[in-house]
Amino acid sequence: MQFDELIIVSGFIAGFVGSVHCVVMCGGLVGVISASLKSSRWRAATYWVNYHFGRILSYTIAGILAGGITAQISSLFPIHRAHAVGSMIAGIFLVILGGHVAQWWNLLSVVETAGGRLWQKIVPIFAKIVPPKALKHAIIGGLLWGWIPCGLVYSTLVLAASTADPVNGGLTMIAFGIGTLPMLLAMGVLAKQLEKLKFQIWLRVLSGTALCALGIAVALDVVPLHVSSQRM
Repeated sequence: MQFDELIIVSGFIAGFVGSVHCVVMCGGLVGVISASLKSSRWRAATYWVNYHFGRILSYTIAGILAGGITAQISSLFPIHRAHAVGSMIAGIFLVILGGHVAQWWNLLSVVETAGGRLWQKIVPIFAKIVPPKALKHAIIGGLLWGWIPCGLVYSTLVLAASTADPVNGGLTMIAFGIGTLPMLLAMGVLAKQLEKLKFQIWLRVLSGTALCALGIAVALDVVPLHVSSQRM
């Protein structure tokens, strides 16, 4: 598996393992949306699908932009050196994210606070389409949801940027979004029960440790999945 494939897989792992952080960051929002969907279960499920489609679409757009920007920058350097630097930076951010999820440190709070200013401008728009009156409103709501200030998203965006390719950057964020789906879909149904998870220290530590381990592996480029195409 080559570098870009490794990063895409890492994006999925970061989303899946780090989604315990979603309980903290998105729990309130999921609760509001769930309360507003008083229609039949089938129709509510359809709305949820559209919300998450919009959310993952917003991640994809961000990933494409991040990969496109770094593609222009990395063109000034040899490709192997650009990948080495990208791998190191992506790994460091995963370690920072792991410590943030485990609550060992709070280095991403500054980033989330800065992003919060953007979210405050988006909230009034979001409020106008909750509850959604049509499926397109759910998609728009999902697109806005994707811009909630979140260290998990920002850190994975660094992973996407490290590919130095708009397509792979977008694929990395798609993989990340898919990784977060199990937890967020479960929250839509079991919001109150899963709310208790954010108080489970052992779960946060386990998730944070896993993210730190993934970050170290990516930074050192020693993930077992990373097998050059020449060996396959």
